[in-house]
Amino acid sequence: MDFLNDCFVVYDSVNRITVPYGDGHNGVDMGFRSPLETNPENDVYSAGRGVVIDIVDGMDNDPSAEGVASWGNYVLIEHTNGKRTRYAHLMKNTIPVTVGEQVYASTKIGRIGNSGYSFGAHLHFEVYENGTRVDPTPYLTTYITPGEPYYPDIPPTPTVQKKKFPWFIYYKKRREKTNV
Repeated sequence: MDFLNDCFVVYDSVNRITVPYGDGHNGVDMGFRSPLETNPENDVYSAGRGVVIDIVDGMDNDPSAEGVASWGNYVLIEHTNGKRTRYAHLMKNTIPVTVGEQVYASTKIGRIGNSGYSFGAHLHFEVYENGTRVDPTPYLTTYITPGEPYYPDIPPTPTVQKKKFPWFIYYKKRREKTNV
């Protein structure tokens, strides 16, 4: 695996952890790389194959937000093995996926941001097993859906047949030039 520097979710995710799982924090927070808006290392990817089941987009930063609004802009994915992953505090209007869309470990789902109850740009990543939040740290470097392909099954690009110039026209024109 060499995609995202041997990490899933964001580029070099294990070296960007700013707040680890535990002590009441039910996810892992990962910091951003400057410049926030244009650095591709701030793109967020699904941790594995699944279906997008919930999206919130269009929210700004709101340090007084509570409940679901505290996550700000987020994507929630149901994976094929019953796990769910949430990617929260995404940048406003950067979520390219839709509810019901199938995603893979290589599918871009947004960009690190500063939305909802957030005190600076970061990604909050959570993993649920049977409705209970578990430590998501192992899933930064391991498939969330074991046995599933890392890249989607993209059909091969059809071979484009080059149009060949009909040889008989070439020789006919050549003969006409020499017989003139």
